[in-house]
Amino acid sequence: MDKNLEELIAEFTQLVSPPDTWVKINEVLSDRNATTSDMAEIIQLDPGLTASILKIVNSAYYNLRAGVDTVTRAIAVIGTNDLYSLATAITAAETFSRVPCHLTSPEIFWQHSIGTGILAKKLAGKCSVLNTERLYVAGLLHDIGSLVLYSRFPEESSEALMIANGDEEVLYGAENDIFGFNHAMVSAGLLKMWRMPDTLVSAVGFHHEPVQAGKDSIDAAIVCMANHVANMYGVSAFMEDANLNPADLNPEIWEITQLEEDVLDELMEDYEDNLASAIAVMLPATVARTGY
Repeated sequence: MDKNLEELIAEFTQLVSPPDTWVKINEVLSDRNATTSDMAEIIQLDPGLTASILKIVNSAYYNLRAGVDTVTRAIAVIGTNDLYSLATAITAAETFSRVPCHLTSPEIFWQHSIGTGILAKKLAGKCSVLNTERLYVAGLLHDIGSLVLYSRFPEESSEALMIANGDEEVLYGAENDIFGFNHAMVSAGLLKMWRMPDTLVSAVGFHHEPVQAGKDSIDAAIVCMANHVANMYGVSAFMEDANLNPADLNPEIWEITQLEEDVLDELMEDYEDNLASAIAVMLPATVARTGY
């Protein structure tokens, strides 16, 4: 089946261009002279985003003694990085709500995406990677190309899913056979059109083949591992019963990250204590903004 990846990306970039609020937030984070007040002012221009963030910050997950009623106060309490993570999850979900899709539910898709983002950030810390927030964003957005394929080519995507039968690596290969490209390439193409950093584009585009990412292989390997761990713990966008284990990861992933398998045991403990509750808090506010 002859598909043109560039045409597909160009078509959907018109539909799913990132919100101005998110673009401005990223600009502030990149500006060393910017202040927390600058970020607060940008977020406050979006009443819906502000309400969603404050709802999460005032939830049982943060368990604050006093209520938080302003974005400025939220930044002071939870920090700029956490606020950025919340804003990214909410705006990404809202942006992709414009993509009609019937092959997955928003709850399942964003549960996996949020979980992968959180795990990628934690793994980045264990790999001593600087600026772990970029790995959160990479994990969060690694599968957005799937939504595009599901929307534009539902019959062919359904065929690929049937061939995969719950195995994401088989799905990846089936997409290449059917379309001539895969969901990771579509995800990366969209991020490139959005003028996101090359490291982020590579981490997303090569999360199934980190070795091919060159100098960005560590980022791609982290997203790959985070995706695998999320699937192991049942936080999956594709598999109803994953039955995965650390040994299923390509040995090259362990070599690139220089991590040992016991790090996954630590993540499992952290998942039981924190990750599940984080997803439970972020998911409703995220999906509520999608309008699915």
